[in-house]
Formats: sequence, C-alpha cells, structure tokens
Amino acid sequence: LNYIPGPWMESIQVSKGTSSVMQGYESITGQINVDYKKPENSEKFYANIFGNSNLRFEANLDGALKLNDKLSTMLFFHADDFRNKFDRNGDGFMDLPKVTNINAFNRWDYIKPGVMISRFGIKYLDETRNGGQMDFDKGNFTFDTTGISEGIKKYGIGVRTQRLEAFWKNGFFFANHPQSSLGLILSGINHLQNGFYGINQYSGHEQSLFANLVFTTSFRKETHKIGAGVSYLLDNFNEDYLQHQLSYGNQGMLPAAGLTDSIYRLTGDHPVNFDMNRTEWSAGGYFEYTFNYKDKLTIIAGLRGDYDNFWGFFVTPRLHLKYDFNGTTTLRGSVGRGYRTANVLAENSNLFVSQRKFVFSEELNQENAWNFGLNFTKEFKLFRHKATLELDAYRTAFGNEVVADVDSLPGAVFFYNLHGRSFANSLQAQFIFEPVHNFSITAAFRYNDVRQTIGGKLVEKPMVSSYKGLLTLSYATRGDSWKFDLTGQLNGPMRLPNSSKLPSDLQQPSHSKPWINLLAQVTKKFKFVEVYVGGENLANFTQPDPIVDPAHPYYTYFDGSMVWGPLVGITAYAGVRLTIK
Repeated sequence: LNYIPGPWMESIQVSKGTSSVMQGYESITGQINVDYKKPENSEKFYANIFGNSNLRFEANLDGALKLNDKLSTMLFFHADDFRNKFDRNGDGFMDLPKVTNINAFNRWDYIKPGVMISRFGIKYLDETRNGGQMDFDKGNFTFDTTGISEGIKKYGIGVRTQRLEAFWKNGFFFANHPQSSLGLILSGINHLQNGFYGINQYSGHEQSLFANLVFTTSFRKETHKIGAGVSYLLDNFNEDYLQHQLSYGNQGMLPAAGLTDSIYRLTGDHPVNFDMNRTEWSAGGYFEYTFNYKDKLTIIAGLRGDYDNFWGFFVTPRLHLKYDFNGTTTLRGSVGRGYRTANVLAENSNLFVSQRKFVFSEELNQENAWNFGLNFTKEFKLFRHKATLELDAYRTAFGNEVVADVDSLPGAVFFYNLHGRSFANSLQAQFIFEPVHNFSITAAFRYNDVRQTIGGKLVEKPMVSSYKGLLTLSYATRGDSWKFDLTGQLNGPMRLPNSSKLPSDLQQPSHSKPWINLLAQVTKKFKFVEVYVGGENLANFTQPDPIVDPAHPYYTYFDGSMVWGPLVGITAYAGVRLTIK
C-alpha cells in the first residue's frame, strides 16, 4: 500500500475471509481492492502538498480530461523526498531510511452505455531507499570483508525498486439480454528490485501476466445468477541472494557487546548464493452460482479447478451465506479453501537486515489453508441516533505453510514446510455511533490467537500482535468548513523470537510492550483550498532497542529485523489541498 498514494484512491473494499472463486485460488484470509479515481466523475485538477517535522516532503497531483462523451483520460503524479538522517536513540543507525519516490499513473476510460466499458491504465514507480549507520559512505564502500575484523567497515543498506504495471478491463453488454455480460481483464507487472544489506546483495525480478474471461447472467428477476469463466496466470521470478556467511577465530565464538573487536579476527568467508528462480503458470476454470431470495437470503457457491505446472491439478471450493433478518440485522458466513506459492526471499526480506544465516531444510511445497468466518451486523437507535455494531469471528487453519524459524538459533533462520499445526483465530468487535449531527465515534477491538508449529512445538507465531484497539472521534462543522479528527490506536504485545541462546546482555524479553499511537488532524476548508495540520505518535512512544548488537553489525548476533514499534517520536505535519471541479 506504500506504493499507492492515498489521494489516488476513490475507495477501498476489504473482503474478509475467502473471496469469490472468480478472483483466483489465493485470497485465503481476505482481499483488498483499491478503486482508483475515474476521469468521468473526478475533479478537473487536484493537488496535495505535504511536509512534516522530520523534513519529509510529498506532492500529489492529478487531473481529468473528457475528450468527448465516451472517451476520457486522467493523469496522476506522486513524488516524495526524505533525506534527513538522524539518530535520536543513539545506537549509531539512522532511525528512518532516506527515501526518494516518483510514481506516475495514466488511465483511459471508454464508456458506451449499454454496449461496453473499457478501462486501460499504466503505472510506473521508481523508489530508492538508503539506511544503515550514520557515518556509512556508499562512495567508498566495497562488497568484500576488508575492515570487518578491525571494526572500520561501516554497515549500509540501499534498495532501488522499479515497477511497471498495466491493466485493461473490458465489459461487454448484450442488447437483447441486458441481464448478461462478458468481461475480459488483462494485467501485467514488471517489478525489478536490487539492493545491498552490508556486504550481502539481493536482486529480484518479477514478470507476471494475468488474464480472466468471465460471463455472468441472471434470470427470474435476478433470483438466480450464474458466473463462469477461465483464467490464466504466469509468474516469472528471478531472485538471487548472495550472503557472506562469515566465521571468526576463538573457536567460532562471537563477541558480546562490550568486548573489543580485535579479539575476534575474521578467519573465513563462505559466500552462498540462494537462487530462487522459477517460472510458474496456472490455467483454470470456475463456476459460481448465486441464489437471492427476496433480498433476505443470499447464497453464493463457487468451485474452480486449476492446473499448475509445479503442483498439478487442485480444486478450490468456496461458499458464502448472507441472511437479512429485518433490514437492520444481518448474519454472514463463509468457508473456503485457498492455495499459494510462497516467495520466500521477498516475503522475508526484513531478515536481510541481520547476520542470520539462511538455511533451507527441505524442498518447500505449496501452501494451502481453510478459512471459516462469521459476521453479525446490527443497526439500531441509541439515544435516538443511529448506531451500528459488528461482530466478526474468523479462523484460518493451514494444511501446509512455509515456516521461517527464527527461534531455534539466533544466528540463523530455517525455512521448512509445516510439520504439525498452524492456525490463526481472530475475534473483532466494532461500534459506530453518531451521538449528534456531524460527530461520529468509531470504536473497535480485535483479539488474535496465531500459533505455528516451530521446532516441533506449537507456539505463538512471532511478531504478531495479540490484540489491537481503535478509537476514532470525528467532528465537522456545518458545510464541512472545519474538520477535527482524533484517533487512538492500541497495539498489544507480540511474542519476540527466542533469544535465550544469546549472550545475557543481548537477550530480549519474551514479549514486546503494549503501546498507544495517538493521531490528530484539523482541516480548514475554503472555496477551492483546504489547509490541514496534524500530528502522529502524539503519545511519544518509541521502541528503545530496535537493533540487537548494533555495535557489531557484521557479527552473527546483529539483527535489525526485531522492530515492533515506532522509532520516531512526535511528528508534526501540515499540508494544503487544491481542488478545481
């Protein structure tokens, strides 16, 4: 989502649990759909300029042009720049990476009512991130072990990402059968990422193509609806991770904090290249039936079958139910199965910022899981004002999962298939209330029970919050001339990887601390302009020890991936929006 600027979005739809089989065989625990602004109903010009107290600056521009009554286009541009390096916690490392980002998007829409809709878009992103020690000098840096034993080689991180995306969505309608339509969706991605983490180097290149042809029709006044289609997915991944697995003298013992580097001389370098290249394709077909009884009972049953060149043929069943009791009380349920192929290096790239040795214990198989979900929604009057209560319960049970074991040994991460149980239970309650006109309250709480078999034991999955809370207060004056927003986020503790095998002065507690994030914003609206000011992390909480053994970044115990909280305290920001309709 960091690659999608907020002002580009028209809306976001979140599907909880398993999604429709029309969307593919993945989406095990949900799906997020971002709906971009459309030129036919957007402002002619929009600009948003933003800056904060850390000297991060951002600009967003977009404009729409209607060429005629059928064809329109829209151009989006985003740029952000942050080059201010600082180290407020005194560990010698930048608290935030330096970032420059340019993002552009052009879309074309052709709409002929009752005949066809065609939407085409192309996006390009170029982002550079640099971090590491405060006195790291990329100009004098070499990818070798020179100076490591003497402690004079500084640790730096640099990542450049270039991403090109294109999509073409087409919908065709039948004049004699207005209840029927044919859709064709084509999309492609070319994602290139190169980076270095100390003397370790990563390169990743993804080329993906997706095609989906779907036919939908309904009959008997839309009581029955059928959707059927075929899809094809091609993924070409080329990933390489060159890791220098270093060894030292003194019988391989590594220094704890406080011991001089000169005692521990580098005795060997064993570069290991992890080549995770693969070309995977899958082709399949699906059928989905929807039964709608007087808008009270809705049943959606879907089944798809796919053939994958690695995993062979597999079947994906899914079922969704919805019952509306009286127009204000709704019960939803879902159950379904999903599959996915893990991209181990990309999905665990946070571990690159450490000296953990990567160990692949066995050949990794396809992940698969069942998801079960219930949702209860009740609308009612509270003190004569509208209120909504939502209760959610979801469970994901894995048949297989790729485990990234960071518990067994502090200097390594082991990758292997699930041998035992793995599940995630989630319970959530949300309450929305408007006690007076233009003043709304949203309160939510979610409890997570996520467990995974690691090293033969069923334990809490590390780095997952056990609970989260949210309270949002929003008020607007008449005509939205002034807007006031206050948000509080409660973040519960998460289990940290086992550090009992580390030297005593480097060991961490078993769980992180709970912490609260407060955010506030005030917006003043004029005729064409909005001016806003706000603050983030107003509780001023920061994680005290985000890096394990920061004084020795090239030794086995160094680990910068144990980040569970904010690293920067109170941050103020201000911005201006210009809208010409």
